[in-house]
Order: sequence, then C-alpha cells, then structure tokens
Amino acid sequence: MEACNKILYLDGHSLKEFSAAQDKEKILEVLQGGEEFS
Repeated sequence: MEACNKILYLDGHSLKEFSAAQDKEKILEVLQGGEEFS
C-alpha cells in the first residue's frame, strides 16, 4: 500500500494528497462533513 493516497473533495474541485496515518481523523471529517482542511 502506498504511504499517500488522494481524496476528492465533496465539492468535486479540489484534490489533495494526505498521509493516511496522520490525517485519518481529518479524512473522516471530510467524508462525513465535507469540510476542507489544509
């Protein structure tokens, strides 16, 4: 498995790379609430 994955924001415009281990909570927030993070 790669260390980084990509997530397509719910707005369908922004594509971010993230560290799955470090940003898991942020990812869950994005998936559940659609809030962006930097």
